[in-house]
Amino acid sequence: MKKTLVLLLCLLFLIVSCNSQERDDYDFEGITLGVHDLFNVLTVFVEDNLGGNEVILQGWDPSSFKDYEVEAYQVFLTKDTKIINEGSGEELQMVSRHEFFSGHSETVASTLLFHPYRKVAVKVEETFSSSVSSNRSNYIMYDRSFLPIYRAKEVRLFPLTFNDFVLTNTVHIQPDEISITAVYDPSTDNMNNYYFDYDKLWNSLISSQDPSAYVTFQTWEVPYFEQYHPPSEYQQYPIFFILNEDGLLYDTHDWDDAAEYVESVIDK
Repeated sequence: MKKTLVLLLCLLFLIVSCNSQERDDYDFEGITLGVHDLFNVLTVFVEDNLGGNEVILQGWDPSSFKDYEVEAYQVFLTKDTKIINEGSGEELQMVSRHEFFSGHSETVASTLLFHPYRKVAVKVEETFSSSVSSNRSNYIMYDRSFLPIYRAKEVRLFPLTFNDFVLTNTVHIQPDEISITAVYDPSTDNMNNYYFDYDKLWNSLISSQDPSAYVTFQTWEVPYFEQYHPPSEYQQYPIFFILNEDGLLYDTHDWDDAAEYVESVIDK
């Protein structure tokens, strides 16, 4: 029994040591803020003196920026940059601007590199030195100028989660806005039908409700959505997510149910 316990402890130690060594191979870890201005330059946020290592999406105070400091880097992606999927160990190929915006299904995993708020680890070509940018006049989400820039030797993509999906779909929601996000299977479903239903809902709302409350609508294809590893209860399609600036409010597989819920929220 004692021998078995010792062997298990040794195995655990080796696993932890290997993971620690693997992390140590990278120069920094952070959250991507997506591409900015240039398609092959990725902004990676590490931490700041407002939210620590978390990005503040809503409710920040502009007066806080008098002494704002942030550690963030511009990461230049080249044709030699290795992009590793942490979950599978697979090396992904960089996609061209055309492939990214045309949304070919075979490039789904790679294009998700450019989706904001994904956790990554970066190894750079140059000698790396951590640096805090001080005396900045605006939040990192709105001002990425004059950040240190490095060429990426390797970028490791950590697995996305369903919470990342909710965050991605919440960040641009304004106060008094309700957003409907529809996830559908393009092989069996027609996206245009949902836009037609949304138009009917919108026309009904503006004719009878407070115009200060408004509803937006967007769609996701299943291959993109499943990169966020949704729980099993969200893997029957179509599915409609109702969100506001605070996050996920409701989900349903039935459009009429989604429309009824939106109307009930706006009535309050």
